[in-house]
Amino acid sequence: MSLWQAGANQLVWDYAPDLPDFGSLSTSFSPDGEFIVYGTFNRLVVLSARDGKERFTLSFTAPMGDVLYSPGGDWLISASDDQKIRLWNAADGELLKTLAGHNHYVNGVAIHPQQKLLFSGSADKTLGVWDIEKGELVTLLKGHEAALLRVAVNPAGTLVATVSWDGTVGLWGVE
Repeated sequence: MSLWQAGANQLVWDYAPDLPDFGSLSTSFSPDGEFIVYGTFNRLVVLSARDGKERFTLSFTAPMGDVLYSPGGDWLISASDDQKIRLWNAADGELLKTLAGHNHYVNGVAIHPQQKLLFSGSADKTLGVWDIEKGELVTLLKGHEAALLRVAVNPAGTLVATVSWDGTVGLWGVE
């Protein structure tokens, strides 16, 4: 992973750990722009956006489909091929919650701006809606004919978009 200065074509820093599994599958900035999280085939890594120094690394047993910071910057959220979603403390990497309910890879995650609901897209062709506080699955919504790849929530928190291998984009209302 490298950081380049836009417009100047100048390398600011380069992070290349000596890991055989370095292939990054997803990345996200912290809301304050100070940190970058990325997920690989078996690691979640948090780096300083200023100098590329590693804040912490979490080893993992399954590839991560998507990683992101919560809007408040307190949590890291990871989706993985072991059919689970995990919420981590963004400051130290402590595991806070594990959410299970899909029956195939979890490829994408998105969080509601108010941090009460979490949305997940899975290879089981469903959109998961989760109550974060309770750590419970609210519902699995069906509508795609193939695996869901990524999920996004609009800034108002009223719509969720999904993209699927079936070539469609789904738009779901949030009450």
